[in-house]
Amino acid sequence: MSTDPNAITTLADVLTVLEASDLSPTRRRDMASAINRICTMARKTPATVKVDPETLRELVNDIRPALHDVSDKTWANLRSLFVAALELAGVIDSMGRGDAVFHLTWGPLMAAIKHDKRLFCGLAAFANWCVGKGIRPGEVNDAAVMAFLSWLEARTLSPKPRDAARRVPNIWNEARGKIAGWAQVSLNCLSFRAPPKRIPWNVLPLRFREDVDAYCAMRASPDVFDDRPGRPRKPLEPSTVRVLREQLHSAASVLVVKGMTEGSIVSLSTLVALESFKTILRHFHDEADHKPSAFLESLGRTLIQVAQYHAGLPDDEIAKLKRLRTNLPAVPFDLTSKNKALLMELESERLRAKLILLPDNLLDLVAENLKQDRLRFVEAQVAIAIAVLLVVPLRAQNLSNLQWGRHFNEPDGPKGRLILHIPKEETKTRKKDYVAEILPEVASSCTGIGRKSCRCWAPTRTASCSCPREVVTRLRRHSASRSRKRSPTMWACT
Repeated sequence: MSTDPNAITTLADVLTVLEASDLSPTRRRDMASAINRICTMARKTPATVKVDPETLRELVNDIRPALHDVSDKTWANLRSLFVAALELAGVIDSMGRGDAVFHLTWGPLMAAIKHDKRLFCGLAAFANWCVGKGIRPGEVNDAAVMAFLSWLEARTLSPKPRDAARRVPNIWNEARGKIAGWAQVSLNCLSFRAPPKRIPWNVLPLRFREDVDAYCAMRASPDVFDDRPGRPRKPLEPSTVRVLREQLHSAASVLVVKGMTEGSIVSLSTLVALESFKTILRHFHDEADHKPSAFLESLGRTLIQVAQYHAGLPDDEIAKLKRLRTNLPAVPFDLTSKNKALLMELESERLRAKLILLPDNLLDLVAENLKQDRLRFVEAQVAIAIAVLLVVPLRAQNLSNLQWGRHFNEPDGPKGRLILHIPKEETKTRKKDYVAEILPEVASSCTGIGRKSCRCWAPTRTASCSCPREVVTRLRRHSASRSRKRSPTMWACT
């Protein structure tokens, strides 16, 4: 069936094309159903969705099937039918799957790497495209790879076109070195990184770099006998010192970009001069489109601290710098729009129930696999992590370092309370211990960390890590006291 792609502007036009096609009624119904279902999951209507590939790619990538109780298999079928409908309407091109395997020149090469799934899958789309364009293996070059990328972006729904194209040169060169008879053409690696915004560190004057090193060393380990008023007392963490150094590097780079020569930046005092301070803040304020910027607020604070603790500026000049910084738009102390949208989704009682029951469901999966001698250790860890986070807010670093014998205590026995205790040395502020009580019904999951295991919470399984069978056994013992297991629907109704 021939269709004018220019006459198709929305998915509603694609549905019209399907109705007029000579497909079987069942096939036509399935394709139309896939379009309508995907639009429903994206909270849109077919008439409002433009059919350019970039828009459709974002629409499909943003959908979370689990949010709509859609299994992976069903979602794969929906995507396949959706793509088939767009190909029929001429909106996108066919990927030509399998064309290279049966091609005269590409076929032997694909057969030679068929045993290596990574090589085969990484080159399949590119090889199929080359067959469609009449490009032989010996004719492959960097221009062909860039043309392949342009085609992926403009004429397909490939989820990540750049990733697919970036893999091609690496895998091609690897196959060239491993496979006898492979076309001896070397491809250059692709990089989509933005050019660096900062000038190289070694271009800046040595005196400035030494001044930065001295200031960072002072902030990392302040002198306890420094009697200056307002001196820094608290040592900064290594990660904070690293961020501070990068901020000073960025500030110096801005002055160079705005016309100051590298040789004139001889010390940190240059950065906190009034006009330099204005230039630096104005540059990043313009770069942020005059919107609130946490980076800019932090940079301004860093430069003012340099003026206070290192450059020795008079109080009146420091006051001027502080007034200039207050002219910046304040960063709202609020959730991001993305997090707000996520919380709105959790207003659904059904989804909240699924979240609450997720640890139990994951551990059921672990238990079922253990019966078949399959170890799903990651799922067991995730289940325990979610069970903890549902009742105790923890940083990822503290969560990943939890150990049963060190951080948990059962004062009333295995079926009673569970106390979480994190020493102050392991907290972010390092001021006081973090203590929280975990309710018994939640402790049924948390105690699965393993009483006798010293490293059961480690990211990977080691020789000192006990078998997760103990995790499941302890969990099942605690949950056995429940009269019956609630389904998400039953939970939402109680």
